[in-house]
Amino acid sequence: MSHIGLDNANISSSLKGANSSYTGHTVYFLDLRSTKLETCTEKRGGALDSALGEILNEILPHCMPEPALIKTHIGDQGNDTGINPELANSTINTLRDRGVMNIVTGDATVVYTSERGFKQNPPGDPSRYLRLAKKHGWSKESTGVPFIILDRPETSVPNVFEFEESEDTVEVGFTDNLGAIRISGGMRPASTIINHVHLPLHPQTHIAMAIKGLGMGIASSNGKFQLHQNLWPEFRLEDCTLCGSCAEICPQGAISFDEDHGPRLSRQTCVGCGQCLVICREQGNCIVMEGDRVRDWSRGTDIMGRCLVDYLVSMLYGKWENLVNVCHMVNITEDCDCLPGKKIPFVEDIGFLVGKSPVAVDYIAMKLLLDQCDHLGVSGYSSLEMLREGGAGRDMFHYAQEHYGFSLDPKVEIIKF
Repeated sequence: MSHIGLDNANISSSLKGANSSYTGHTVYFLDLRSTKLETCTEKRGGALDSALGEILNEILPHCMPEPALIKTHIGDQGNDTGINPELANSTINTLRDRGVMNIVTGDATVVYTSERGFKQNPPGDPSRYLRLAKKHGWSKESTGVPFIILDRPETSVPNVFEFEESEDTVEVGFTDNLGAIRISGGMRPASTIINHVHLPLHPQTHIAMAIKGLGMGIASSNGKFQLHQNLWPEFRLEDCTLCGSCAEICPQGAISFDEDHGPRLSRQTCVGCGQCLVICREQGNCIVMEGDRVRDWSRGTDIMGRCLVDYLVSMLYGKWENLVNVCHMVNITEDCDCLPGKKIPFVEDIGFLVGKSPVAVDYIAMKLLLDQCDHLGVSGYSSLEMLREGGAGRDMFHYAQEHYGFSLDPKVEIIKF
């Protein structure tokens, strides 16, 4: 595990460059509302992928650094409504046309029980994840480029995409929500990032696309626990030096301390930021972060969106200019792709968004989804109603705009398919 430090000056400089490059940039909307994805893929072959390639050719810089990561989500066992790997062909070809030869597709492990789970794919043996990726079409045999697991260094590819750490810890001083951010080690070598994401609803953020695909998707397993606020410190009192540093540094005041009993935790107040763990390593090393399983998926809903934006800003430090998001607004389901089993779309396909700013493309996607549902009279889904009423999903966008200066109103070019 390696450690990095970011403060307000670092982030302000990085975001200034990002927002400068995003100023005046266009988000492209490939509009499928008058047709269906099945028709596009079965009857028109590679026409849809070609259309995406033309947009990418327009939006990608002519000179791009290597290596390139195509961030994806392979979908859980039995899920056939997620990202179609054939629609990554245009991304790979466009990168190669620009001289980028070192390309991988990838995603990280998850914290729940799954073929993609971090416990089911322990360090040294990620075979279950790799088998599922291959089954779903994400392998070198299918796409022509390797698939890697971003928090399993043993899946890195020599001379193509190499990393040695499963996790990077970024100690942050620019947000009150978190004290440290934990990112999969495979994010560090990624010089160009093409973020392919699928649009479903989501129980906490109410909409899941580019922000969540990066912020949650590239977080390490510790980071994912943190984002769900289920990673609590556990004090090994027999090793405690009774220094009180953990209580002093806690940004939420969740740790009380007295010399007779040592530290005590208020789980209701703790946000799982891990700052106490960092300071304790320097003092007595008596804290472990306990999170064997996510116990309450609804815990943290009120600030999860904000924490995802904080994660996004941290992990993309120095990488904003070579990021493009390809958002698949097709096969839209009530449950996110993380859940196993077959899912049934609840609204007709909308299309694809391609843009540089993950915040802007997600905001446009939300508006397009609500417009489509209103037009078709779709209702009765709790996450959808929360978006209509201004719940956590909308708060995420307002936080990104007010706290970090992201624009929610880019130019949109509509391309009818």
